[in-house]
Amino acid sequence: SASAGGASQSFSATGVVGAPVTIAIISGDAQSAVRGSTLAPITAEVRDAFGNPVAGQTGTFSIISASGAGSLLTNTLGVTGASVTEVGGANGRATVLWKIGDVAGTNAMKAVFGGVTVVFGATGTVPAP
Repeated sequence: SASAGGASQSFSATGVVGAPVTIAIISGDAQSAVRGSTLAPITAEVRDAFGNPVAGQTGTFSIISASGAGSLLTNTLGVTGASVTEVGGANGRATVLWKIGDVAGTNAMKAVFGGVTVVFGATGTVPAP
């Protein structure tokens, strides 16, 4: 509120989160694990132009390339496949599990929310003898 010359005025404002413009990698990028392993959780955070988390966005996580067969994603509902849908929480974050291919080599997957894409990479290694 403000006052001048005996008169006062009250103001109010409500902040509104904007549309998704970027996706931040929170965890899970550039992992290395024995071929065919399930990696630590992959987490992406959807953000607006000011860096605020955008809650409740539905996005798709999809495998781009796999070293060998058997690469799968699993969402929080337990749905598995080469591509799964996930809804971000109140903090703008969405998480999936990623089982990499059964041959040593490079693997890649992407997350797409609101037309914005981020790519995650992982390396499958040969088990120790």
